[in-house]
Amino acid sequence: MNTPAPVKTTAAKTPLKPDERPTVPPAKPKQKAKPVGLSTLKGTPEARRQAALIPEVLGGLRGPSDAAKAMGVALPRYYMLETRALQALIKAMEPLPRGPRRNPDAEIAALQKQLTRQKQELVRGQSLQRAMRSAMGIAVAPPKEAKPEPGKRKPKRPSVRALKAVKVLRAGIEEPQPTAPVTPQEVTA
Repeated sequence: MNTPAPVKTTAAKTPLKPDERPTVPPAKPKQKAKPVGLSTLKGTPEARRQAALIPEVLGGLRGPSDAAKAMGVALPRYYMLETRALQALIKAMEPLPRGPRRNPDAEIAALQKQLTRQKQELVRGQSLQRAMRSAMGIAVAPPKEAKPEPGKRKPKRPSVRALKAVKVLRAGIEEPQPTAPVTPQEVTA
């Protein structure tokens, strides 16, 4: 009834040769780390010198008027530059949006693809409409007048209002003039 379970034997594992080892797909390459630190700051020597003066003023090593003289600008201009520098610092501290960034080229490609799809859908709808008309025996509406070639003007047709005015004017000439209205005094006389 009770049968003993088969016993697993363990064989001594022999090391595999390099060509026998299972291949593991290479790991996804990590993004290259962007260099950081003071050595990566870029800019012209003049801009770097002026940028160094602002933290000196904020740290209390210099006064604003001394920094303005060292920069070669007026005091109000120094304060404006200081404000711009602090604003840039604040903007740099804002968290970056997560996920993929908007790519105008990709948006243009997507819109062109959508336009192509909608044009195909329009052609399909028009052909279905033609098929339904012919199946139901409905006559096709006459095409609109062709547009004149560029540079040539289409002859102006008289407006309907003008034709009505001509008709009224001609009718007035051909018909006899109506008589003056009869007053009640003339009837009794």
